[in-house]
This record gives sequence, structure tokens and C-alpha cells, in this order.
Amino acid sequence: AADLDDAASLAAAVNAVRPTFCYVHGTGGDTKALDRGETRRAGALAEALRAADSSLELLAYNSAAAEPGHRVARIRQKRECEELYKDAGLPLCALRANLFMEEFWKVYTRPSILDKRVFSFSVPPEKVIYLTCVRDMGRLAATVFEGGGKRYDGFCVDVASDAKTPRELADAFGARFRRARLFYWLSRFLSRELYQILRFYRTSTLAVDVDRLIATC
Repeated sequence: AADLDDAASLAAAVNAVRPTFCYVHGTGGDTKALDRGETRRAGALAEALRAADSSLELLAYNSAAAEPGHRVARIRQKRECEELYKDAGLPLCALRANLFMEEFWKVYTRPSILDKRVFSFSVPPEKVIYLTCVRDMGRLAATVFEGGGKRYDGFCVDVASDAKTPRELADAFGARFRRARLFYWLSRFLSRELYQILRFYRTSTLAVDVDRLIATC
């Protein structure tokens, strides 16, 4: 076992395994507050892989999809991790996820859906949101590994499993949609990071050809 916060144990584990492929879901915790240690751990992992006596053919990394000028700290940190892997000279395939579907089934969304049959979201009801399934990220990583490893070095893809409006999401949950306008404006003062994320999904112009991606994989 290795500890991402312990460079020595990480180096020992990488040398013991000598990976041909490496799939990095993330180096930060799934926390409400941004895990500032994510880039430091990514740097430690990059250095361990660079220094190891291994035949690494490809590192697939779960990054984040966004257009330039997104102004979201969490996405920026993911892209910084990408750069750390590139700067270490590692063969890298960046799988850039959109909003994970699983985010809608957490503590802060599930009670209102199950108990009140209401889906609240601070995004206009007809705004298209690109959604990514965790399972599909793993399947895509397996696809690039099976497809020849180093052949996908430098490959970046914005990953989406589906595209739905908030109103369509509410219909899928069998719930009534409620646009949480007040929550959006309150988040500007109560949680800067949450406000950045909500603003991004309200204004993003990023588009993903979901059908083409599915056909390719």
C-alpha cells in the first residue's frame, strides 16, 4: 500500500508494481471544500512514475471539461494536475469529465427527490447540461488501454454520457422541477466555490457530441 502524502511509500509501491498502465481517478478527496492537496499529491505521483524503472505506456487521468475562461477553482486545479503529468514526461490521456450524474444522488439532493418529489437546481430549466457517468469514465479508460496505450499519448477528450435540461432531469426522477434562484445568489456570499460551479453550469457554452463519443467507444 502507498500513501499519496508520503513520497517514499509512493515511490516504493510504484517500483514494486512497475505499471504498464495507470488510471488516476483523482488525488483529492470528494469534499465540499476544495482539497488543496490535490496538486501536491499529483506531483508526487508524477515524480514517482517518472523515476520508476517501469515500462509505463499510458496514464489515463480523470480531468474536467470546460471552455477557456471558466473561472472555476476546482476545474483549474484538475487542469494543473494534467500539466504536472505532462511536465514529468509521462504518456498522458486526459479524460475530461462533465458534471457527474452521481452528484444528483447525494445527501443534499436525494431527500427532496425522495420525500417531496421536488428536484431543485440553480440552473435555468431549459439549459442543456452535459452529464458523465462514473462507469463510462472507467470504460473509456479501459478502451484507450486496450487500444494501444502510447497511441493515445496526448489525447484529450471531453466526456459526456448524456445531455439533459434540469426539467428533463426532474422528469427522469419523477419529480417537479424547482429553480432555486435565491440559493444561487446566496451561494455568492456563503460559498464562493459553489457559486463558481453554479455560475459555470448556468453560462457554459461547451458542447459535446454525445452520440459520436458513444459510437467511437
